[in-house]
Order: sequence, then structure tokens, then C-alpha cells
Amino acid sequence: MNKKGFTLIELLAAIVIMVILTSVVIVSFSKMQENRDAKKIEEFERELSNAACTHVDLSRNKTLYQSCYGSTCTIKVSTLISDGLLSKNLKDPRNNNDLVDPDTEVVVTWNNDEKHCEIGG
Repeated sequence: MNKKGFTLIELLAAIVIMVILTSVVIVSFSKMQENRDAKKIEEFERELSNAACTHVDLSRNKTLYQSCYGSTCTIKVSTLISDGLLSKNLKDPRNNNDLVDPDTEVVVTWNNDEKHCEIGG
């Protein structure tokens, strides 16, 4: 006798394998998106931090430099934009809004000879 179809067991096995593969792909894809979003936020914060540290380093205002050294000081994002250290079109990846809020500040923390800048707000 010549059979030209699949048995029910073969079809169920194929469906189970496809479901398992699909679930693995979906989990991997969601983790990849989470990692991408985390990297975007990290790059955004690093860009703000670098701009703030550069502003303090290049500041002609020596009192700003001295007040930040050994403690913390705040710099408004609007100052960093007006100095050309940040783009006006920079978007915050956490909420995809433009970064033009005048209340947003970058907190610069100096520890001995090591500069460490972090975002405040």
C-alpha cells in the first residue's frame, strides 16, 4: 500500500518543534531589544557626562572648576547646548523627548584626580 500523507504523530511532533523554536526566538529577540535599549541609555548618559566634564575642564570660570573639585556641582543642560557641547536635537532614549528642558541638570562629582559625572534632575 502506498501512503502519501503524514501521520497524526508526525504532524504533532512538527508542531511541537515549531512552537519550541518560536518561543526561543521570541525570548532571544526581546532580550536583544532590552540590551539595545540599555545601550542607548548608557550612551546617552555618557554623552551628557562627557559634555559636563568637558565644560568644567574647559571652563574659563575658575570658580566653577574649584567649586566642583573635591565635591559636586550642577550644570544645566541648556548651558551645555549653548556652549556647543550637546546637540539641540538630542533625544532622551528613556522617553524619546527632546532634551530642551531647562530644569535638567548634570551633576558633576569630582573625586581626587578622578572625574566622575552623573546625571541628576
